[in-house]
Amino acid sequence: MAIYENKNLEKEQEQIDELIENVIIDETTEHPPEDNDVTEDTERTENPEDTTIETGTTQPPTSETKPEKNEEVKPTYSTPSAVNIDKLKDTNSDTQGWVYLENSNINYPFVHSTGNEYLRKSFYGKKSDAGTIYCYDNQNVTSIENLDKNVVLYGHNMNNGTMFHYVDYLRRNTATLKSGYNKYIYIYTENHIYKYEIFSVYKIEKNENFNQVYFKDDADFVSFCNNLYNRSVYKGVKPDFSDKNIITLATCTSGSSKTHRTALHAVLVEVKENKY
Repeated sequence: MAIYENKNLEKEQEQIDELIENVIIDETTEHPPEDNDVTEDTERTENPEDTTIETGTTQPPTSETKPEKNEEVKPTYSTPSAVNIDKLKDTNSDTQGWVYLENSNINYPFVHSTGNEYLRKSFYGKKSDAGTIYCYDNQNVTSIENLDKNVVLYGHNMNNGTMFHYVDYLRRNTATLKSGYNKYIYIYTENHIYKYEIFSVYKIEKNENFNQVYFKDDADFVSFCNNLYNRSVYKGVKPDFSDKNIITLATCTSGSSKTHRTALHAVLVEVKENKY
């Protein structure tokens, strides 16, 4: 087990918060639910393929905001109208875009990674326990004409509730998905904003096929997506996967990080211009 210095994580999150101030344009306010159970330690896996960290969940409300019994807490988050990708590339040339999961604190830049380079490397190029959200460098996430059928983003499941911690929270709290608070995932690239609608979340053994990116034809892709839907612990309306694209957010599963992953999948429903 590896115990991480909270001060380092706090500093890195402060840097991300500064990025948000600098690159996000014209935000609109939304109101998400909050995950209130907390654990003390953060555990990471040793295998380079183990791309995330086993953790607890986000911090509870402060005494000033502590709710009455049975009262739902809805902290405020924002949906970016645009993200200035050029500014991000000035800081890190590996930048591919920005990921935001509606009504959550998943609001981060993501990069191309050669192998698992960004598992322990911050967006600013420093050694980091939290790492950076990334996809592998053979993935095409920017060109609408050649967009990969399944874009897979990897991120740590951090003890302090950051990075892709919220992905595993949704697996354990499917009522949050059913309520509609976390319906969409937004991907911002240099020219486009991709809007994906969540259709599946589940726990799976890490060596099982949840992150396939190449398919022999559309029928092969549709069969793969149907399997993803059938695995889900959350059952929404089943999409028509023919001639579609999906995104996958992958993280460690709390309590079984060495053997399992949590996967969240969403289908592309809208593309528009990223105007910044």
